[in-house]
Amino acid sequence: MICGRPLIGAASGGTPKLIENGKNEFLYSPGSSDQLASFIEFLHDNPHKCKEMGLNAREFAVKSFSRDRFISSMREIADDLSLIS
Repeated sequence: MICGRPLIGAASGGTPKLIENGKNEFLYSPGSSDQLASFIEFLHDNPHKCKEMGLNAREFAVKSFSRDRFISSMREIADDLSLIS
């Protein structure tokens, strides 16, 4: 995502919670090679949409996984842990 490329990921685990399907990634059903192939073909055949999705992916990654955001999250966790003990 940070490289400005759209993703194609399996709709399982935590992936769907992080992704805006169709905006920065396509989610396919695990085991569905036909669906995976159709998303690859779509991105190949639609370079403008591929670029748009890539830019959206980068924006999401920068906003969601920045150094400042990471530090803030770690501080919140530390604060929560200090309340427990």
